[in-house]
Amino acid sequence: MLFTCLLAGCSLQPMDWVPVKGENLTGRSDIPSLDPNDPNGPFVIENKTEEGQFSNITMKARIRLDEICRIKYLWPDHSITGRMVVKGGLGSKGKKYPIVLDTGCPVTCIVTDKHVINNRLPVYHLGTNPIYGADTGLCRLPELNIGKIVMTDLPCLYIEKREALQIFGVTIAYDESILLGLEILRAFKYVMFDDLNKEIEFSPTKIFEPAHPEQWKSFLFSIKEKSNNNSALFAAMTVEGEQLELMLDTGSGGWLEFNEQTWEKLRVKFPAVRLRNGSCGTAFLENFPCKKGIIKELEIGGKIFKNAGITVFQNENPINRKTLIGMKCFQDTIMVLDFERNLLWVKTNGTD
Repeated sequence: MLFTCLLAGCSLQPMDWVPVKGENLTGRSDIPSLDPNDPNGPFVIENKTEEGQFSNITMKARIRLDEICRIKYLWPDHSITGRMVVKGGLGSKGKKYPIVLDTGCPVTCIVTDKHVINNRLPVYHLGTNPIYGADTGLCRLPELNIGKIVMTDLPCLYIEKREALQIFGVTIAYDESILLGLEILRAFKYVMFDDLNKEIEFSPTKIFEPAHPEQWKSFLFSIKEKSNNNSALFAAMTVEGEQLELMLDTGSGGWLEFNEQTWEKLRVKFPAVRLRNGSCGTAFLENFPCKKGIIKELEIGGKIFKNAGITVFQNENPINRKTLIGMKCFQDTIMVLDFERNLLWVKTNGTD
């Protein structure tokens, strides 16, 4: 069982998540093939290249939710990783998986070769993707259920790679999570991450209206579109008085991350902070060098955080990232992504 050793109280020091090679799906007779240009299929692919890249996907996924619903965080996954994760199933009677609601996910949805094999998902092979260093392809999830939410014909990227939990290089478990990206979350009027009650709220039609506006603070955000149905959400927030665009990653349980250029603007305010060499990464990518440190008091969005962690990586990095704000910054409060007005709301005090 995933996290068995963690729950048993093993030391975290020698443990690490490591991307490992999965099973090759090319030419397997037990895996159905998918026609990416089937007019009745979940998407239409355009301009595929030999390097497993594509310029655009027209998505036809359908999402059904009749009323506001709340879903509990999935334990122990959330308590250990800090990610926004709930339980979902492939169909009402299908296998259950951790579903990570991940605004940092670069595509609509990501599954691994194991999800494909165990559920015989139809696939279209794209070839080796240089970003992930593994074979990738497109697949179709006929139905994904999360609480009362039903998603059908969901197009996914599959990666022939898995995240393994290792102790001293020995794999003890694999992460079975499915990543659900920003493209799905923004289909709702708002999504609320309630860390006080450990629940996530989805609204299909009603916009977010706080009962006590004086107890909330709001920040404008923008969604920057890229190709391949790739988008990212950037919140306009201050860090030590510097106005920054912070990429929100609800799939990260960490604090703040900066590239060197952004850190240069801030480090003069923290002459006593010493960064140590380390490594960091993201799902399915090999770790890359970075530096890490702790700031005793750090202002983020007008709030002072004690012993806030920071990560600094090179300007040229595999994920092409400049900034990131993780969910540690919204611990013990309520955060709302208001997609109707492009506002990120944060509860400041009291109960709404």
